[in-house]
Amino acid sequence: MGLRIHFTSVISENDAKLTAEIQQLETQRNNLTEQIQNMETHWNKVSQCKACQNDWLLSGSNCYAYNDAEPPHQKTWEEAQENCRGKGSDLVVVHNEEEKNALNDYSRGGSVTVGYWFGLRAEGGRWKWIDGSNLTVR
Repeated sequence: MGLRIHFTSVISENDAKLTAEIQQLETQRNNLTEQIQNMETHWNKVSQCKACQNDWLLSGSNCYAYNDAEPPHQKTWEEAQENCRGKGSDLVVVHNEEEKNALNDYSRGGSVTVGYWFGLRAEGGRWKWIDGSNLTVR
């Protein structure tokens, strides 16, 4: 009889330890599941592609950056073009009314007296955009 009580006591003790360990493992699993969900949520937020670089304006399918330098920090046309190319872009080319309106709307925030450069230049007596297309007047 004494041996039976001893085994019952040992089994009960082992059962209590295993139950506590199971509860601890379930808590750890729940915590890890929550951490994974938080990481997935964070990843989904940071991995989304942005249409434009930071501080650029999206209009239609185009992105615009407006550099409103005050005198004497204004750039020549060539310096402005080089600055744009250094940012993986180029001076603005205006092919339609939507682009013209976007440029007008965006530039209103800057100084009207300072002005800005866009990608148009005279070549052989004709006005051409920097993408090689001719200026068309409507």
